[in-house]
Amino acid sequence: MTEPRSLAEHLPRPMDDIAERKQWAQIRERRAAKRRKRWALLALGLAATAALLVAIPWHGDDALAAGDVLAATETATTVQLADGTEILMEAATALEAEAAEPTEVRLGLRSGRARFDVAHDPSRAFRVMADNVAVRVVGTRFWVGRDGDAIEVIVERGAVEVRDPEGNRVLHAGDRYRSDEPPEAPEAEAETPETLEPEVEAERSAPRVPAASVLFARAREAHQAGNDQEAAEQYAALLRHHRRDSRAGVAALALGRLRLDLGQPARAIAPLRIAARSGPNRADALARLVEAYDASGRSADCRRAREQYLERYPEGVHRAAVVRRCAP
Repeated sequence: MTEPRSLAEHLPRPMDDIAERKQWAQIRERRAAKRRKRWALLALGLAATAALLVAIPWHGDDALAAGDVLAATETATTVQLADGTEILMEAATALEAEAAEPTEVRLGLRSGRARFDVAHDPSRAFRVMADNVAVRVVGTRFWVGRDGDAIEVIVERGAVEVRDPEGNRVLHAGDRYRSDEPPEAPEAEAETPETLEPEVEAERSAPRVPAASVLFARAREAHQAGNDQEAAEQYAALLRHHRRDSRAGVAALALGRLRLDLGQPARAIAPLRIAARSGPNRADALARLVEAYDASGRSADCRRAREQYLERYPEGVHRAAVVRRCAP
């Protein structure tokens, strides 16, 4: 008679705590990898369609989770989160969720440009990361994009806090930030694009704002008539109300020139900064920005702007004048 064999040798050996935790960690990683792949493939598949809208919940298998990648390849895609936040991603844009918690959403901009229309929720911090630039909001609408090696932030509504190696700053509606531009000094806060012309209160509160073409024509007429102060006010109104108009860059440069001519170099800085990064005559604007910094006694900013001009336009027509600027 054959002796009975113990069944224990056919049973798997019990796992210790370390092995069990390792196995569960592998299971979670496989699930997360499947989720990341699903979102990436979803975005790629949708790229062939126009006017796209993807709704993403906070909970469940399809919830946004850390590590998820959202990508728009050939056309713009709008992603709507469960709280109503909408993210418009331009073509060739990729976002990665670095955190997706009830108290914090943190997205990393890996490529491209996206507009964030963030629902107001004081209990949840919403951040967008791009290299060493961090943008934090509570409820607002703003753009974050990559332009070569530079990071650009444009605020359309509300306010955001931007943190970079130079420190923290708050941007309001109409303000722009570029990581490759010298920061405004604290004393120049009143000269930000939002407050280019604070004394024109009546025009700001008017129920109907004149069209950009009207303001531009008024400014040119006033300048031709020799009324530079009036021309400056009209250009400032155009920048305040029509920042995206095609004439905004020209208006910014004209306003900077006028304020220099009027003996107001400190107030010329803000419009010249706009013209230097978005106007059709950037070389002229940057050269005049050097002049404005120099005349305002802002030596460090003057030297940074001078170096930018000489690097970008080594044979520029303003080279000789720029080299002579900035106190040592």
